Amino acid sequence: LTAGNGPLFLAIHGSYSSPERVMGIDPTDDYTHHIGLKLVQSGYFVVAPLVITDPYQADFNNTRNDLDRRASSLGYRLVGLEVGAMISAMDYFSTGERIVYGISLGGLLAQMVGALDTRFGTVIISQYFEDREGKLVGKDYPLTYWPIDNADYIIFPGYLQKFDDVIIASLIVPRRLGVEVGIEDVRYDETLAEFPKVKIE
Repeated sequence: LTAGNGPLFLAIHGSYSSPERVMGIDPTDDYTHHIGLKLVQSGYFVVAPLVITDPYQADFNNTRNDLDRRASSLGYRLVGLEVGAMISAMDYFSTGERIVYGISLGGLLAQMVGALDTRFGTVIISQYFEDREGKLVGKDYPLTYWPIDNADYIIFPGYLQKFDDVIIASLIVPRRLGVEVGIEDVRYDETLAEFPKVKIE
């Protein structure tokens, strides 16, 4: 958490990163490129929440899966607890312009937070928005989840019967919605194909 005079910016890291890397406290220059620190220097009020992962552990999914299983015995899911915590934290800040940005696993959380909390006027989803059916169950889809060990924390029973990324993103508009994907990312074409389907519900 770092104070600035500008809009509130919720900057959510993804896998193998940390709030310390987002804010430049950990000097490791990973894919976040110290975005939080740069935003503070530009005058934003930055909140960098902790996402359960480990920048130094080869298989952080083991930890997430273990916590998700424990939460599910109480009727919760780890992603839901993280989203709920981020939304609840917003109650402690004054009203005004709010932006949420998340990358990769943080992109999932930013998408959910943005859909559920209308106090965010701008939502930016990086390296997450794509063809969710292909991602979850596609046989030949690039980087699909099902062959990945210990990725159960991202699988929600019956999810595809009701939701996909287009439906969730459509809950965000007409507020400002940005989707970011690298041109060399193997999911680039799928992301570009899905984004035009987003519509005001």
